[in-house]
Amino acid sequence: MRQINNDDLKPLKTKWQNEINKLADSFNLPCAVITRLQRPKIENFIISESDENPAIAGHVGRLTGSYCERVIDTHNELNIPNALTDAEWDQNPDIKIGLIAYLGLPLAYPDGKPFGTICVLDKKENTFNQEIAEKLKVLKSKFEADLENI
Repeated sequence: MRQINNDDLKPLKTKWQNEINKLADSFNLPCAVITRLQRPKIENFIISESDENPAIAGHVGRLTGSYCERVIDTHNELNIPNALTDAEWDQNPDIKIGLIAYLGLPLAYPDGKPFGTICVLDKKENTFNQEIAEKLKVLKSKFEADLENI
């Protein structure tokens, strides 16, 4: 597989932005994000566009202790209903911007290497029902197919 660069991803950004906006709106969530791994850092590649979203588009931060780092490292879904009541997650960096609930899935390039994550976050406790989880899985499949078609 050839290296995918930023120019390759430009056509996807508008499509993915629309999907992420719909995801957040559909479930009345303040934050939906597609992250992009840039070890040892991670970028908020696309964030839902709403006044309620405290995340910053394009922000690049360290992976240390993040929800998304766990998803990328384990290649598994992560569901944290309330980080404030979870000793493993009560020091998570997203708490500083008020995001205490998290549901995320890994996104991978066609060769299996991590692209990043697709996730939703909330400012209040949220167990993230099955409908949200299924929608994330559908979008994961769509976005990974898009990466394969580049």
